[in-house]
Amino acid sequence: ENREIALALGNLYLQGDMLARARDVAERLVALDPENAAVRLLQGSVCRRYWLTEADDESRNKAIVYFARATRLAPDDHKCWAALVPLLVDADELDQAKLAAALALRHAPAPARPEAMLLVAGTAQRTGDIATADKLFRAAIPRLPARLRDRFEDLAPLLPPWNVERYLGMDAPARERFEERFWLTSDPDPVSVENEARLEFWARVTQATLLYGTSRPGEWDMRAQYYVRFGRPAWAELNPVGRG
Repeated sequence: ENREIALALGNLYLQGDMLARARDVAERLVALDPENAAVRLLQGSVCRRYWLTEADDESRNKAIVYFARATRLAPDDHKCWAALVPLLVDADELDQAKLAAALALRHAPAPARPEAMLLVAGTAQRTGDIATADKLFRAAIPRLPARLRDRFEDLAPLLPPWNVERYLGMDAPARERFEERFWLTSDPDPVSVENEARLEFWARVTQATLLYGTSRPGEWDMRAQYYVRFGRPAWAELNPVGRG
């Protein structure tokens, strides 16, 4: 009956992928305290995980609603706004995603500002504001924690499988030269100041990391790797093996 303990338990269930139990705790807490932003964050996070597990857009849309309610209850909490952004991007609600990202950055404490800047940069890129995206990505990426920064500097998801091992085996100077050549030849508009291909890569890494993260330290989650390589999938099918 202790709501603080129950909330902690619900988040532990969620972290342990015990989704049914996490959902039960969230539903009980919502019934007891529907005006609690942390409870709505848990409720939205459970729906978000169901969406990622089952490829059911209805769960994503519910998560958006619950996260939006959390922002209404705690408008100064950057975590509530940040939770909304990748789901709104996936739903092609780009104007709302851009607004949520701006509010996440406005309310972010100093340690969280680089990640919040990524949100604004990613939505700027998606809405065609290339100059802002380039400026913010370049400001944010060097300030990220090393594990996250490495995602933005790792070209492995873009390379053919037979080149990945050679790329990963390069020393730092050789890798830097390889990456410079790669982006130079990939730039679709050499006349412009920005490299649009690299901005697309950074935007994909931002979205993939927010949705999927990594499977183990130093490794891409397979879904994140495919997202970075190919972009958002046009459709999804859950466990199609064996279907007639």
